Amino acid sequence: MSTSLAVSSVVVALLGLSLADTPVAWPQSRDMRQQPLEATAAIRGRVIAVDRSTPLRGAEVRAVTSDGNSRLTMTDPNGSFELRDLPPGSWVVTASKAGFVSQQFGQRRPTERVRPIELTNGQAVTANFALMRGGAIEGHVFDEFGEPVAGARVELMRARMVRGIRQLESTGANDQTDDRGAFRLYGLAPGDHYVSAIMGTTPTESPTDRVSGPATYFPGTTSIAEAQRITLGTAEEQSINFPLAAVRGTVRLSGTLIDSTGVPASGATVNLLSTSDWRVVGAPFGNFGLTRENGVFTMLNVAPGSYVLAAGVHRQNDLPEEAWTPITVGLEDVAGINVVATKPAMVVGRIVGEDGSAPPQTGSLRVLAQSTRGAEQTAGVAKDGTFRLQGTLGQWSFTVEGLPDGWMVNSIHVNGKDVTDVLTEFTGAEREATSRIVITPRSTEVSGSATLRDQPAPDVSIVVFPEDSTKWAYPSRYVRFTRTGTDGHFSIQALPPDRHYRIAAVEYVDEGELQDPEFLERLRDVGISFSLEPGARERVNLSVSDR
Repeated sequence: MSTSLAVSSVVVALLGLSLADTPVAWPQSRDMRQQPLEATAAIRGRVIAVDRSTPLRGAEVRAVTSDGNSRLTMTDPNGSFELRDLPPGSWVVTASKAGFVSQQFGQRRPTERVRPIELTNGQAVTANFALMRGGAIEGHVFDEFGEPVAGARVELMRARMVRGIRQLESTGANDQTDDRGAFRLYGLAPGDHYVSAIMGTTPTESPTDRVSGPATYFPGTTSIAEAQRITLGTAEEQSINFPLAAVRGTVRLSGTLIDSTGVPASGATVNLLSTSDWRVVGAPFGNFGLTRENGVFTMLNVAPGSYVLAAGVHRQNDLPEEAWTPITVGLEDVAGINVVATKPAMVVGRIVGEDGSAPPQTGSLRVLAQSTRGAEQTAGVAKDGTFRLQGTLGQWSFTVEGLPDGWMVNSIHVNGKDVTDVLTEFTGAEREATSRIVITPRSTEVSGSATLRDQPAPDVSIVVFPEDSTKWAYPSRYVRFTRTGTDGHFSIQALPPDRHYRIAAVEYVDEGELQDPEFLERLRDVGISFSLEPGARERVNLSVSDR
């Protein structure tokens, strides 16, 4: 069994309602929760099919607030709806119908995040929807012998880059295979999709031996890197068939968690994480999922595969300790695993100007460290520029927040190594690391305007990136994004100097796309070249390009 530490982050809603064609009196709305007495606002509108501009009867229209307040209604035969007696607040409204792509009010594309409707008492807001017909992916799941697999959960997924790692995350569309192994996912937006299948999992506290196994991605792999995308056009349907990864049986894992002093850690957390999406797939049996006396733990129903044992030891008046131990599970029980926790490293550093002087005093200067696992640590900066930052296992990026206008980070070193645009890894062997961060008042700026059909283009995306693809990797400062204002103007500050930048204007950028090399490669051909010297101010005028 390998004992090397490896940290990476892989993480990995469509609604529908079918109604008969018989005319009925549609209810105005249904109150899903008790409302405040002052509830006099309304949202009304119409839902149509975008391809034919025909009204959609029986479409579901739901309005929700961030605190869980929910209202629901259906469209009448004319496609009209009204949500009445709404209290003031921020409401997100969604229209959906079987066979169509669901849409939130204000969305220009299915994945876009929208601004809520801000309602005041007595206000009436009009919200109209034009739904596009959805595509579908149907097919069959079979086992290694070609027999149909019944009861497998089939899920639609999309790819997203998170902290430099490609993840597949659920869209919410799913189905369960029938006795023929058949499934159908429908109401799908055009674009790139992935499909996974998995058998039901066994509860941690159940001693029953039930085979589950890791998720299988089309065309029949358990590796996210080998998952094959399925590209759909508008209302397009495709058929796929793929085998579920074979699982020979489940085993049990047992071992001992030991703290940094060599003492067994009882009552501590130990979780088994899947390396494909970093979800928790196992925990100790009994004792509320914690280690028993003498730090002993046992996990049941573990399918063969690659995992990480993640442990945490928390004691009063002491720093938390953690462990990340990779483990490969085969067909036999695994016993005698020693998981050793370590205390966090302390990063001791100083921020200085280019001449070595103390940084300007802003009162809000701080150092931010972010882990590829999603953890964050912050540290305030003293008047002399010193700071102390607690680090933990894994890969971390560093940056400085609260710099005054006109200032930017010039370089970041940890233990003498330049980590300005790369990750720093802490393995547990370090007790203290030293850092030196140099800042400069010679900040850069690129600004300009974007137009669409010779008119100012408000609220479009501006992407800046270097021509050198080796500088694209997370957590690169060279890849930046902003949106134009209402007048089509934009400004991006504090880019590192580089002689070969490209800049492009596109209608939108989905979350995570700035870290996706495929997306940046597509922008090469439409981007405009420019150079940026230290302290330079460049102006570029752009036309909005197709993605």
